[in-house]
Amino acid sequence: MTADVNALIDRFLLMLKAQRNLSEHSIRAYAIDLTQFAAWLEKEQLAFDAIDHRIIRRYLANLTAAQYARSTINRRLSSTKTFYRWLVSTGQLAADPTSVISGPKQMRALPKLVRHDELERLLEEPKEVETPAELRDRALIELIYATGARISEVSSLKVGDIFGLLTHTAPEDFSFFSSSLSITRGRYPSVIFYLTCLIQCAASMA
Repeated sequence: MTADVNALIDRFLLMLKAQRNLSEHSIRAYAIDLTQFAAWLEKEQLAFDAIDHRIIRRYLANLTAAQYARSTINRRLSSTKTFYRWLVSTGQLAADPTSVISGPKQMRALPKLVRHDELERLLEEPKEVETPAELRDRALIELIYATGARISEVSSLKVGDIFGLLTHTAPEDFSFFSSSLSITRGRYPSVIFYLTCLIQCAASMA
């Protein structure tokens, strides 16, 4: 059985290289995952073409018990799924035992908190704003800090939107910004200063 499955794995890897143009690194990862799966089947005295989804679950449970990382387990399952889909598509198997199997959910790492002193240093840089671009960047940093807005939200704002927020005439969608911008009027005035410079520039060009 081992010789048969290893021969099929070799054919599968050749297909990946020829048809999918995968990198050597990816091919090597597939080879490792599938060779280790074949070794587990042999240890359990199981034939690759005579297993069902329960056997696949046993294999994943074995990996979990061996304390493999969830990312590694998901990668090995993905390799096995791709292999069995190929076996079915080439007529070497009638059904795919991995089709109803999903891997363990990945743990999401908590965002790293920024210390207060780090924020203070960020807000103080650059100490002397000399160019319009530096003033714009300082204003954006202060706006993000004062409102807690996402980068995507701030990057979609237009100058007219900021004027609306400061004069309380912004659309309802911007109510969160409007309620928070009072902070920028006090300790963080760069937004106001930046808009004032824009007004002056526009007036001088009129």
